[in-house]
Amino acid sequence: MWYGQLQHNTFRSLKYLVVHKCDFLSDVLFHPNLLEVLMNLEELDVEECNSLEAVFDLKGEFVKEIVVQNYSQLKKLKLSNLPKLKHVWKEDPHYTMRFQNLSYVSVVECESLISLFPLSVGRDMMQLQSLRVSKCEIQEIVAEEEGIDEIVQFMFPHLTSITLDCLTQLKAFFVGVHSLQCKSLKTIILSGCPKIELFKAETLRHQESFRNDEQNISTYQPLFVIEEVREVLTSVESTPRFSPRLKELKLWQLHKLKYICKEGFQMDPFLHFIESIDVYQCSSLIKLVPSSVTFSYMTYLEVTSCNGLKNLITHSTAKSLVKLITMKITMCNWLEDIVNGKEDETNEISFCSLQ
Repeated sequence: MWYGQLQHNTFRSLKYLVVHKCDFLSDVLFHPNLLEVLMNLEELDVEECNSLEAVFDLKGEFVKEIVVQNYSQLKKLKLSNLPKLKHVWKEDPHYTMRFQNLSYVSVVECESLISLFPLSVGRDMMQLQSLRVSKCEIQEIVAEEEGIDEIVQFMFPHLTSITLDCLTQLKAFFVGVHSLQCKSLKTIILSGCPKIELFKAETLRHQESFRNDEQNISTYQPLFVIEEVREVLTSVESTPRFSPRLKELKLWQLHKLKYICKEGFQMDPFLHFIESIDVYQCSSLIKLVPSSVTFSYMTYLEVTSCNGLKNLITHSTAKSLVKLITMKITMCNWLEDIVNGKEDETNEISFCSLQ
């Protein structure tokens, strides 16, 4: 696509680039000599390029001349149907270019991809608003870097939506010791990711004790650690406008999921503002939520093909569903009770908004 050395300022004003069905591309789209092209590029859409193995390769002889670190203006990155793509960034660009403006990332059907972001990019994405990864063979969202001993902090203050779909090999967001804070998160869609948990009660010290244990890394890893959620909630008590208010939760085809969160996890503040829950084909799900969880804002609840369920919700949770408008329970063959409680207790429940 780019032949030879480009003249100075060539494509420097380029802001939007679509690369579609370009099978003539060799292994890399952006070589080190193209840093200037990336300076002002804001949107990149790469689709159906069957030979492409990496999008960015920003290391090499050329970059040794660079004294000042460059800053990319890239905001939107969309990659789809790239069967040979092994790396988005061939090497970590941390001494070459920062991608701190990324806000929308969508990666779909890149079956050779093992990880999405290098560590420096993952740490830099303070503007990230939406992340979607679907139908890939990735094992981790952010790649682990050798020689990192400290706790890695990922802070995405503007992230509102995470979609992880059909990622059968995904084990963790990051396999090293880390914390993940997303205080603006409103929507989580988790589907077909059998090797990752949604929430787990675990301290950072517990993560560190298993840091070098390959066997533990290969087992189920949580997307969010409850210890971190509690820390975020505590830290923002004095400024409620920054409090995390998850509004939509979709869990599809998670056949080993037993609990959204277990009893005693103190997840009520995190789940309290949810407006919609959709659970589909989670055959091992035993209980929707612990009795301590209330849903004062929920308007929509749908549970389909969850044959491990015997009781949907407890009496105390049901009493909080005063705004529930739609409830759909379908093909849950072993379900005995919608509300689990004594008869005199369940008579007190009124789904006054149900239509």
